[in-house]
Amino acid sequence: MVIDLLRDWGTGLDQGLYHEAITYFLGGSHAVHRPIETFWQGNAIGKQNADLVAPDTAFEITCLRKAAEAYEPHLRRFLINTNLNRIFWVNVVSGEVTFTLLSR
Repeated sequence: MVIDLLRDWGTGLDQGLYHEAITYFLGGSHAVHRPIETFWQGNAIGKQNADLVAPDTAFEITCLRKAAEAYEPHLRRFLINTNLNRIFWVNVVSGEVTFTLLSR
């Protein structure tokens, strides 16, 4: 779905437009934007909303021109401190798209 979207729209748009389109195709905000458990040192400490494609899988869309590699450790820490098993991360920059699957 993301590849088809990028082929149709291109890679130079705002991150919010890509996120909104993917959310729409996954069933809308009510189906995608869901609370997940958060943990610290193994203890449940609360809930935080995440964008999910499955109960244990989130997605993240960024348009980072610089420091994309510096963003990955933040996503990994988020993954470790939630009940998620995977994060699909797509970074879209004019002319370049990176797909990364982060998993436990």
